[in-house]
Amino acid sequence: MKKIKTQKDILAKNYIAYQKYITDNEEDPNKLKVMLNLLYGISYEEYDKTLYTKILKYIEEINNYINNNTKLIINFKINNIKYGINPNFADITMGEMLDLDTEDIMKQIAILYRPVIKERRKKYLIKEYTGEYDLELFNNNITLDILLGFIGFFLKINEDYLIYTQNCLETELGLNLELKNSLCKNGVGFRGFTD
Repeated sequence: MKKIKTQKDILAKNYIAYQKYITDNEEDPNKLKVMLNLLYGISYEEYDKTLYTKILKYIEEINNYINNNTKLIINFKINNIKYGINPNFADITMGEMLDLDTEDIMKQIAILYRPVIKERRKKYLIKEYTGEYDLELFNNNITLDILLGFIGFFLKINEDYLIYTQNCLETELGLNLELKNSLCKNGVGFRGFTD
Protein backbone atom coordinates (compact mmCIF):
# COMPACT_ATOMS: atom_id res chain seq x y z
CA MET A 1 0.00 0.00 0.00
CA LYS A 2 1.27 3.42 -0.89
CA LYS A 3 1.72 5.85 1.98
CA ILE A 4 -1.35 7.93 2.81
CA LYS A 5 -0.65 11.37 1.46
CA THR A 6 -1.34 14.67 3.13
CA GLN A 7 -2.79 17.73 1.44
CA LYS A 8 0.80 18.92 0.99
CA ASP A 9 1.67 15.80 -1.01
CA ILE A 10 -1.13 15.97 -3.58
CA LEU A 11 -0.77 18.38 -6.48
CA ALA A 12 -3.76 20.65 -6.98
CA LYS A 13 -3.69 20.06 -10.73
CA ASN A 14 -4.36 16.35 -10.14
CA TYR A 15 -7.34 17.13 -7.93
CA ILE A 16 -8.66 19.58 -10.55
CA ALA A 17 -8.17 16.94 -13.26
CA TYR A 18 -10.18 14.47 -11.17
CA GLN A 19 -12.98 17.00 -10.63
CA LYS A 20 -13.15 17.58 -14.38
CA TYR A 21 -13.12 13.85 -15.00
CA ILE A 22 -16.08 13.14 -12.70
CA THR A 23 -18.01 16.07 -14.18
CA ASP A 24 -17.48 14.70 -17.70
CA ASN A 25 -17.95 11.02 -16.74
CA GLU A 26 -20.67 10.93 -14.09
CA GLU A 27 -21.75 7.39 -14.90
CA ASP A 28 -18.27 5.84 -15.13
CA PRO A 29 -17.99 2.95 -12.65
CA ASN A 30 -14.20 3.44 -12.56
CA LYS A 31 -14.31 6.87 -10.86
CA LEU A 32 -12.63 5.57 -7.72
CA LYS A 33 -9.88 3.88 -9.71
CA VAL A 34 -9.24 7.11 -11.63
CA MET A 35 -9.24 9.19 -8.42
CA LEU A 36 -6.63 6.99 -6.73
CA ASN A 37 -4.54 6.99 -9.87
CA LEU A 38 -4.59 10.79 -10.16
CA LEU A 39 -4.21 11.63 -6.46
CA TYR A 40 -2.01 8.77 -5.23
CA GLY A 41 -0.36 7.44 -8.37
CA ILE A 42 -1.91 3.98 -7.89
CA SER A 43 -1.91 2.17 -11.21
CA TYR A 44 -5.07 0.40 -12.36
CA GLU A 45 -3.34 -2.99 -11.96
CA GLU A 46 -2.20 -2.10 -8.43
CA TYR A 47 -5.73 -0.91 -7.58
CA ASP A 48 -7.23 -4.26 -8.53
CA LYS A 49 -4.77 -6.05 -6.19
CA THR A 50 -5.18 -3.69 -3.21
CA LEU A 51 -7.24 -4.78 -0.21
CA TYR A 52 -10.67 -3.19 -0.01
CA THR A 53 -9.97 -1.88 3.53
CA LYS A 54 -6.87 -0.08 2.29
CA ILE A 55 -8.85 1.56 -0.51
CA LEU A 56 -11.36 2.74 2.12
CA LYS A 57 -8.49 4.40 4.06
CA TYR A 58 -7.51 6.38 0.96
CA ILE A 59 -11.11 7.48 0.44
CA GLU A 60 -11.44 8.49 4.09
CA GLU A 61 -8.29 10.61 3.89
CA ILE A 62 -9.42 12.37 0.73
CA ASN A 63 -12.86 13.06 2.22
CA ASN A 64 -11.19 14.51 5.32
CA TYR A 65 -9.15 16.91 3.18
CA ILE A 66 -12.12 18.10 1.21
CA ASN A 67 -14.65 18.31 4.03
CA ASN A 68 -12.46 19.97 6.66
CA ASN A 69 -12.05 23.72 6.60
CA THR A 70 -8.62 24.50 5.24
CA LYS A 71 -7.23 27.89 6.13
CA LEU A 72 -5.90 30.25 3.52
CA ILE A 73 -2.17 29.73 3.08
CA ILE A 74 -0.78 33.28 3.13
CA ASN A 75 2.62 32.38 1.71
CA PHE A 76 4.63 29.40 0.53
CA LYS A 77 7.94 28.68 -1.19
CA ILE A 78 8.57 27.35 -4.66
CA ASN A 79 12.20 26.81 -5.66
CA ASN A 80 13.35 28.86 -2.62
CA ILE A 81 11.27 31.86 -3.70
CA LYS A 82 8.62 32.96 -1.22
CA TYR A 83 5.23 33.76 -2.74
CA GLY A 84 2.55 35.68 -0.87
CA ILE A 85 -1.07 36.38 -1.65
CA ASN A 86 -1.92 39.99 -2.44
CA PRO A 87 -2.02 41.49 1.07
CA ASN A 88 -4.43 44.29 0.20
CA PHE A 89 -7.35 43.61 -2.11
CA ALA A 90 -8.33 47.28 -1.90
CA ASP A 91 -5.23 48.07 -3.96
CA ILE A 92 -5.88 45.50 -6.67
CA THR A 93 -5.09 46.83 -10.12
CA MET A 94 -7.37 46.85 -13.15
CA GLY A 95 -5.00 44.43 -14.88
CA GLU A 96 -5.37 41.97 -12.02
CA MET A 97 -9.15 42.32 -12.02
CA LEU A 98 -9.41 41.72 -15.75
CA ASP A 99 -7.06 38.72 -15.64
CA LEU A 100 -8.85 37.24 -12.60
CA ASP A 101 -12.07 37.04 -14.63
CA THR A 102 -11.49 33.39 -15.48
CA GLU A 103 -12.77 30.02 -14.34
CA ASP A 104 -9.18 28.70 -14.28
CA ILE A 105 -8.48 28.63 -10.55
CA MET A 106 -4.77 27.90 -11.06
CA LYS A 107 -4.52 31.07 -13.14
CA GLN A 108 -6.26 33.01 -10.35
CA ILE A 109 -3.75 31.63 -7.84
CA ALA A 110 -0.83 32.54 -10.12
CA ILE A 111 -2.16 36.10 -10.42
CA LEU A 112 -2.82 36.68 -6.71
CA TYR A 113 0.29 34.97 -5.33
CA ARG A 114 3.47 36.75 -6.36
CA PRO A 115 7.06 36.83 -5.11
CA VAL A 116 7.53 38.56 -1.76
CA ILE A 117 9.96 41.44 -2.28
CA LYS A 118 9.95 42.95 1.21
CA GLU A 119 8.96 41.51 4.56
CA ARG A 120 8.85 42.87 8.07
CA ARG A 121 7.36 40.86 10.89
CA LYS A 122 4.03 39.59 9.56
CA LYS A 123 3.67 42.29 6.89
CA TYR A 124 5.02 41.93 3.40
CA LEU A 125 4.98 43.43 -0.08
CA ILE A 126 4.70 41.38 -3.24
CA LYS A 127 6.03 42.04 -6.69
CA GLU A 128 3.91 44.47 -8.69
CA TYR A 129 1.52 42.83 -11.12
CA THR A 130 2.71 43.10 -14.72
CA GLY A 131 0.31 40.68 -16.38
CA GLU A 132 2.99 38.00 -16.49
CA TYR A 133 2.89 34.86 -14.38
CA ASP A 134 4.31 31.37 -14.67
CA LEU A 135 1.25 29.14 -14.83
CA GLU A 136 3.35 26.04 -15.47
CA LEU A 137 5.37 26.69 -12.30
CA PHE A 138 2.19 26.96 -10.25
CA ASN A 139 0.55 23.94 -11.92
CA ASN A 140 3.55 21.80 -11.06
CA ASN A 141 3.96 23.01 -7.46
CA ILE A 142 0.66 24.11 -5.92
CA THR A 143 -0.62 21.48 -3.52
CA LEU A 144 -4.12 20.58 -2.40
CA ASP A 145 -3.81 22.49 0.90
CA ILE A 146 -3.11 25.75 -0.94
CA LEU A 147 -5.94 25.15 -3.43
CA LEU A 148 -8.55 24.24 -0.80
CA GLY A 149 -7.52 27.16 1.44
CA PHE A 150 -7.81 29.55 -1.52
CA ILE A 151 -11.25 28.25 -2.48
CA GLY A 152 -12.47 28.27 1.12
CA PHE A 153 -11.29 31.84 1.67
CA PHE A 154 -13.20 33.21 -1.30
CA LEU A 155 -16.29 31.14 -0.56
CA LYS A 156 -16.29 32.61 2.96
CA ILE A 157 -16.02 36.14 1.55
CA ASN A 158 -18.94 35.38 -0.77
CA GLU A 159 -21.00 33.98 2.11
CA ASP A 160 -20.25 37.02 4.28
CA TYR A 161 -21.20 39.34 1.42
CA LEU A 162 -24.51 37.57 0.90
CA ILE A 163 -25.32 37.70 4.62
CA TYR A 164 -24.43 41.40 4.71
CA THR A 165 -26.65 42.07 1.66
CA GLN A 166 -29.47 40.11 3.20
CA ASN A 167 -29.22 41.98 6.51
CA CYS A 168 -29.17 45.35 4.73
CA LEU A 169 -32.21 44.45 2.68
CA GLU A 170 -34.09 43.29 5.77
CA THR A 171 -33.18 46.44 7.69
CA GLU A 172 -33.55 49.03 4.96
CA LEU A 173 -36.41 47.67 2.93
CA GLY A 174 -38.44 45.52 5.29
CA LEU A 175 -38.74 42.57 2.91
CA ASN A 176 -42.12 41.29 1.87
CA LEU A 177 -42.85 37.59 1.33
CA GLU A 178 -42.58 37.80 -2.47
CA LEU A 179 -39.12 39.42 -2.32
CA LYS A 180 -37.94 36.91 0.32
CA ASN A 181 -39.00 34.01 -1.89
CA SER A 182 -37.27 35.57 -4.89
CA LEU A 183 -34.05 36.01 -2.90
CA CYS A 184 -34.18 32.39 -1.71
CA LYS A 185 -34.71 31.15 -5.27
CA ASN A 186 -31.76 33.19 -6.60
CA GLY A 187 -29.25 32.21 -3.92
CA VAL A 188 -29.19 35.31 -1.78
CA GLY A 189 -31.51 33.79 0.81
CA PHE A 190 -29.39 30.79 1.61
CA ARG A 191 -29.45 31.32 5.38
CA GLY A 192 -33.16 30.86 5.72
CA PHE A 193 -34.72 34.06 4.45
CA THR A 194 -38.12 32.49 4.81
CA ASP A 195 -38.25 32.97 8.61
